Amino acid sequence: MTHDDPRLVDYLAGELDAENTARVEAALRRDPALRARVEGLRAAEAGLRAGLPDLSLAEQEVAGLPLRVPDAGRAGRLARYAAVILVGFAIGFWARGFGSSPVEVAPVAPREVAVDAGGGFERFASSYVAVSQQRPRLSALGRGLLALAKR
Repeated sequence: MTHDDPRLVDYLAGELDAENTARVEAALRRDPALRARVEGLRAAEAGLRAGLPDLSLAEQEVAGLPLRVPDAGRAGRLARYAAVILVGFAIGFWARGFGSSPVEVAPVAPREVAVDAGGGFERFASSYVAVSQQRPRLSALGRGLLALAKR
């Protein structure tokens, strides 16, 4: 048995079974250095116990109390939501960079739009009216897209 065997601590705590207790006691009888080690551990344990308050009464009182997790309620839920939003903003700022300047967009020249002089608007308007009568529940955007597709 070595001087750092965990069974020594278990022996001092009285947690070994009869067989292992007999082995440790036989080793203590054979090895005076091991016996000195165990006596040192006993002295250290006694010193610790002398310096610590007796908590057995406090443990008994606490054991009788019901364990209850407080409900966070509405304020707690709002705090969690706010925390999630703040974390999202922080991730966004981190991904974008805190000190980066805004992205510069190059100006785009306007495109020239050719006006159909052959009555394009009239054809679109008549197609739009026809689509509106066929599908009255369709949105204005949907009607316009269908009218353009039928042209």
